[in-house]
Amino acid sequence: MRTVVFDVGGVLIDADYRLLCRKLFDGEAEVEFFLTEVLGTAFHHERDRGAPMADTAAEWSRRHPDYESAIHEFCERFPEMWRGPVSGSVQLLADLKAAGVGVYGLTNWGRETWPLVCQRYPFLDSLDGVLVSSEVGMTKPDPEIFRTFCARFAVMPAEAVFVDDVVENVTAAQSVGFQGLVFTDADELRNDLIQCGSLQSLAASPSQLPKSAKNATTGDRRSTQCPSMTGPTDEARQAGTVEPRWIDTDAGLAELVDELVDEPRYGLDTEFHGERTYWPRLALIQISWREGIALVDPLTIDPAPLSGVLSGPGCMVAHASDQDLAILERACGCVPTQLFDTQVAAGFIGLGTPSLASLVERLLKTRLTKGDRLTDWTRRPLRVEQREYAASDVEHLFALQDALVERLTTDGRLQWAIDECEARRPRARTRPDPETAWWRIKGARQLRGSTRGVAQQVAAWRERAAEALDVPPRYVLSDLALAGVIHRPPTSKEELSSIRGLDGRLRDGAANDLLNAVAQGAELDPAELRIPEPDRIDRTLAPAVTVLGAWLSQRASELDLDPALLATRAELSDLLQGRPSRLGVGWRADLVGEPLGRLLRGEAALVMRDGGRRIELQGN
Repeated sequence: MRTVVFDVGGVLIDADYRLLCRKLFDGEAEVEFFLTEVLGTAFHHERDRGAPMADTAAEWSRRHPDYESAIHEFCERFPEMWRGPVSGSVQLLADLKAAGVGVYGLTNWGRETWPLVCQRYPFLDSLDGVLVSSEVGMTKPDPEIFRTFCARFAVMPAEAVFVDDVVENVTAAQSVGFQGLVFTDADELRNDLIQCGSLQSLAASPSQLPKSAKNATTGDRRSTQCPSMTGPTDEARQAGTVEPRWIDTDAGLAELVDELVDEPRYGLDTEFHGERTYWPRLALIQISWREGIALVDPLTIDPAPLSGVLSGPGCMVAHASDQDLAILERACGCVPTQLFDTQVAAGFIGLGTPSLASLVERLLKTRLTKGDRLTDWTRRPLRVEQREYAASDVEHLFALQDALVERLTTDGRLQWAIDECEARRPRARTRPDPETAWWRIKGARQLRGSTRGVAQQVAAWRERAAEALDVPPRYVLSDLALAGVIHRPPTSKEELSSIRGLDGRLRDGAANDLLNAVAQGAELDPAELRIPEPDRIDRTLAPAVTVLGAWLSQRASELDLDPALLATRAELSDLLQGRPSRLGVGWRADLVGEPLGRLLRGEAALVMRDGGRRIELQGN
């Protein structure tokens, strides 16, 4: 094969809508609802087809007025969904070019954000050519876009390989004559390309060395430096020399707790599944310390005794810990007394919100073993490779912390990171209030009259029933059926059976409970109605918030900070309305709160420089 054609998002650039949405919403349910019900695939299709982002945002805001501010913030902060280059893909790209293979890009990407991603990741300029969907008004998997690509770059499909992480796109390319490969990771792709026949020179690439040879050159330095301590206290140890200890007895767990209770720091991660249960089902706990790594099986033993470690003096080192903390609080009854989150800390040295694998590769020059993303962690026994993969999630946490603390100390930002981790550590993770579950229903804010009461009571019944059965709420009553019950409240089982999405599948007891909830809702006293909180962002302030947000993003870039660490749109709105926010305290007040305060008092002004490429705040 003479030519390799790459998709960009998911193959060359690690991009994740959820990464950005988790900064806009508090819970995973809200994130999923926003992505699937508010935006949906049509939103992204419009942008990828070439529609201006501002027009698309305006149209979707008209359709979903309750989410107007979130939609605009999603668009304005779009680059925050980019984690960085996909591990190994940049090197593979360079190796292909060195081997004389033509390398191209064919991507579904919006018109406004394509220049931004090229500016942020200059390696994209090494592609011999790129066809961007928004430039031609068509998107993958339309076969016509592949024909347009071939015509533009004089590529013969029979002599080219197309690589994408979406099966439908690969199938469409094959229908035009390409050889298609579904992307999972760069190492597997490298092997697949070698097997294509014309890329044998890639076989000698260093990235294809056996795992043992690569590990021999990349040690995993571990120390017990915690943010509250002054320096490392233990020797380095080579990665992979300690086999993870499997803990599935009460005695074994007690012994582990005794070992860890006085440790100055410990790494921790969890594996869980939440697709089929009300609360996420904890399936595995990974813990690292100076002497080794342990895997605790919470399906066999009660992990509650780990509270002795969590409530002890040690510092828990974790990566993207928010969900882990929520699960630990339910399983063990507490959260750690100290926390160092490596993902949070990375944002203070300009690395955004990286995945664990990309951060390890960036700071430690070590490539983590790619595991099966669809592993069922509740199945027993776990295979050896699954245990090794789970252990790798905590294996490098100490070395990451040491590297981050060193950088943060040099930059004078260590205390900022410590303060941010402490702010997140005790964050309330309480049981959802069933009486407010109806706020999450699509179009809830447009409901009027007695339908609000019906919505509140029926959604609350569904929430409580789901918790009692330990199943997702949609298993009790689908969202489609819930909407039907609210808009056409039934008064009998016959009427109930005609609701779309029910099809008579409710048992008699559940049907009676649902009808009682409908009746209670219809008669609900208005004083007992829990009204959704109004949108924190005053729509009349939206233009001002946008201007301040532009300056804030530029300021974050100047400071080499993740913009999400500075402020959200809601916090900017609070500032404009004189409400208290994070911008009024600590390091944020010095960096952005005080300058914005001067702007709002008329003591300073924003001035456009460099033809609008830079915004400058001037004035005393």
